Formats: sequence, structure tokens, C-alpha cells
Amino acid sequence: MVAWVVVMTHLPDDWIPFSILEPSSRAENLSMIVRKLVYSSFSTLAQLNAWVHHGREYSAPIRPDRIIWLDPQVVQRKSATKPPSNAVRKPLVVGGEWDRELVPFADDIVYEALFQHFEEGASWERTGYVEFLSTGVSEHGNVAPEKAFERCRKLDSLYSYLSTNGYRSQSDLERTGELLHDFEISILPPRFREIAVNITRDGEFVWDGGIHRLVMAQLLDVDRIPVRVNIRHRGWQVIREAAYNGIDVPAFHDHEDVEYLLR
Repeated sequence: MVAWVVVMTHLPDDWIPFSILEPSSRAENLSMIVRKLVYSSFSTLAQLNAWVHHGREYSAPIRPDRIIWLDPQVVQRKSATKPPSNAVRKPLVVGGEWDRELVPFADDIVYEALFQHFEEGASWERTGYVEFLSTGVSEHGNVAPEKAFERCRKLDSLYSYLSTNGYRSQSDLERTGELLHDFEISILPPRFREIAVNITRDGEFVWDGGIHRLVMAQLLDVDRIPVRVNIRHRGWQVIREAAYNGIDVPAFHDHEDVEYLLR
């Protein structure tokens, strides 16, 4: 009985009872229900993790599933050293010096390859991206040449889609069946598939994940994109705490990670 109540409370609004569906539609509906339940469970666990490890220390909300919209050109750098992390429980607020040594985002090999291909018309082979995919450096690496070219074709398709249809959130793409436009389907909830950024102690957004989409958004001069904050520096969280508790922080009134705390 309890399990049934849990299922019913997480059903999507457009769910239709099995009894009035054709067999093929029943399978699709069941798949949708399972997917929604997985999404809901993942989001709940992520939020629980945030509260257990940070919620009792900070009053300003730390929501790992919150989406922030910002100008993609704001993200100009990335950390030379990744913030300290734990394979089991990834922290959401981290101190240390990881935000002191930042390098230009445009120096990344993926940025250079996409810029040369889409802005200068160079072939994928000439950009060095195909060779890059054959190494273990890329998360998509160690692939055979035919797989590398297949990924390049998907990037061409994605760029064309973005230039024609604009940049849309992962939730919107999933609703319309255009998720990542022929890229891999993920079991992660849509919000957790957005471009990920970290925030330094000074409030700077630095890249953390989703480099191909971020580069394309910058090259296409997209006005705003949805991003998810992965890690905040402890020093930045202190500023958010002040704003949330009514202390005036005029230098950050318009900051995308602060303004919603002032409402």
C-alpha cells in the first residue's frame, strides 16, 4: 500500500491509466513512469545529501538541482586544479585554493577545435579533435576513428540545431523528444544534465562540465543558457549567507547566484 502511494504521488501529470491504452502505448507509459520515478529518487537523494552535509551549517539554500540562467560569455575560465572531491559523496561547498589558479577557457583543446571547425571552416581532422578522441584525455576518448567521426557528425548536427532552434533546457528537450538532439540518453534527471559550473570565492563562474554545449553557445552568441552550480567555494557561500540573512552585499545584488536569495 505504501509503495502504491509513493508511485501515485510521483506520477507525471500526463499519465494515462493502462486499461485504456493499446499494448505499445502501455509499454511507453510504463517506461515514462519508471523514468520519472528514477528522476524523482535521484533528485531527492541529491537534495538529502546537500542537507545532511551542508544544510545544518548554512541557512542560504544549497539546491543541487537549481537551475541558473546566465550569459554564456560570463564563463571565461576554468580551474587548473579540480576542487577536492569524494568519489562517493561529492561536496557542494569546498574551501581551499582550487579557485586561485584559473586558466582561460579558450585555451582548452575542445574550444580550439570547435572554434576552428565552426568559425574557420577547418575539417575535424585538421582541428586535431579526431586524434584527441583517440586518447584517454577526453571523457569520450579511447575510441576508434569511425566512432570519433560519428561523434563529430553529432556535433555538427547539434550545432546546426542550436543555430536554427536556439538553446533550450534539457527539461524542455526531453518533453519534446529532442533530448540532446541524437546524443546519448542519460538516466540522470534533466536538470543534472545541464552545463555545470563552479563558483569561486569572488563569485566568478568557472566551467566544470558540458564543454561542447558551452562553446557552441558562446560561438552562436546565445543570450542566456541554463546552468547548474556544482561546487561553490566556501568563501562565496559566506557571501550568500550574508545576503540571505539580510546583510547588504551591494557588489553582488545582480549576481545570478545571489539575486534570487533577496526576493
